[in-house]
Amino acid sequence: MASEDVLKVVATTDTPQQVVAVMDRPQLAWPGGEGCEGVGGTGDRSPLYLVCDGVSDPGNMGTLVRSAGATGVDGIVLVGGCADPFNPKALRSAMGATLRLPIVQVKDWEAAVGAGCVLDGVAVHAADMDGVAYYDVDWRAPSALVVGAEAAGLSGEVRGAVSSGAIGAVSIPMAASYGKVESLNAAVAGSVVLCEAFRQKSVGTRVGLGVDIPG
Repeated sequence: MASEDVLKVVATTDTPQQVVAVMDRPQLAWPGGEGCEGVGGTGDRSPLYLVCDGVSDPGNMGTLVRSAGATGVDGIVLVGGCADPFNPKALRSAMGATLRLPIVQVKDWEAAVGAGCVLDGVAVHAADMDGVAYYDVDWRAPSALVVGAEAAGLSGEVRGAVSSGAIGAVSIPMAASYGKVESLNAAVAGSVVLCEAFRQKSVGTRVGLGVDIPG
């Protein structure tokens, strides 16, 4: 237990819990080990990865990490100028998931998808308003979801990959007349898609009610 004086110095919130701990950052191995050739997976299902493309808001970063932990994501790739997942606000938002998930930082998009890189051999889909409906994608194969920054969206490199057909794009359909909401928060959108990917990988079907659509 920490005293009030200690908490005032080390805490980053106005009303912190009365516990302070100092620990090393976990060094968790990427699924498949060195080289990261897109292998891995939890149990008897294929792997699922989350790619944060310039997600710079710590709150969004933490929420995405938390959702990744809840949906069985095998690893998180940080591309470009992402917020540090060990930022105090991100850690609080993640509720411990940061300590249990392999997280790797790569310098650019090519370092993520090039031959022998972390997403080599994985079907990559970027969250984009012009993509196909997220539930129409077959997430049962080894897959990765790319989520862009809250304000700027996907980086130019990722948009170029979508335009060239190198990776897919998925969107979340929204009601056209109810509230006229233009888009969802980046972390909310990523969480929605990750839940569908987890459902497909767990149940083995692409639609609800146990009705399968051939891949």
